[in-house]
Amino acid sequence: MNVTVREEGILLLERAVVEPDAAIAALLTSMGYVDPLGNGSPPKLVFDVAAKANAADGSYSGQGTYIGSGESLPHTDSSNFPMPHAHVALACVRAQRGSGGESMIVSAASIAETLAKNEQAKYLELLAEPIYPFMSGWRSSDEVVFAPVLWRDADRWATRYAPQLVTEGAGLHPIDAEHSAALAEFSQLTASPDLITEFMMEPGDVLIIDNRRWLHGRREFDPESKRLLKRCKIYPLTATTERQGLDHRSDTATCSNRQVIRSAIDSARSP
Repeated sequence: MNVTVREEGILLLERAVVEPDAAIAALLTSMGYVDPLGNGSPPKLVFDVAAKANAADGSYSGQGTYIGSGESLPHTDSSNFPMPHAHVALACVRAQRGSGGESMIVSAASIAETLAKNEQAKYLELLAEPIYPFMSGWRSSDEVVFAPVLWRDADRWATRYAPQLVTEGAGLHPIDAEHSAALAEFSQLTASPDLITEFMMEPGDVLIIDNRRWLHGRREFDPESKRLLKRCKIYPLTATTERQGLDHRSDTATCSNRQVIRSAIDSARSP
């Protein structure tokens, strides 16, 4: 599994055991540290991605968030972390055809190749500059993380992008016209039908994504449907809190795989 993800940056497992949550966590520990940080609110090792009704009036949010049912544009997870999670996994527990919620993926390489083909090499240079402000707000309400959006990492293209976080960050740290134009073109390409691969996940599917090489999203879905995905975020085994820049947040990323599995099992057993 590690080889496939390392070479291609993406893997779809079929007919995997996706219940209880402990089974998913145990499967993914082969990839590295399964980390609760930034995985929902409150953070969990295995987080339910499903429309959640408002407790006050039973209504659903139409936003493209992990609790809403709206379209979620292609993005990378943990984009406002000093070091985003290396991999993201989505496990399908329930699906309902005809109710929307199709998954979308687009690679950083395809976007870079399209920009080069369209003679927009200047945009590639601008997007690689670490000047784009991603709203963070971890230590203070106005904290941002400055980073590139698309760059060459050794022999591969890498990306970091979350439209809402960049928009919020730019509200505090405006982006100049030249870099804004490059970002607008990048954003347009993330939603291009020519670059997006769209598919419906089936129960038992586990999609594992290299979070630095692929963007992912989903189409709008019926909040009354049975759709339920489970999400995990993963750091490599070699990561340390110092490298991740997480020392001011949590030391969860340094826990052992045994602790990860035990925590997931305990969570699954709790009422």
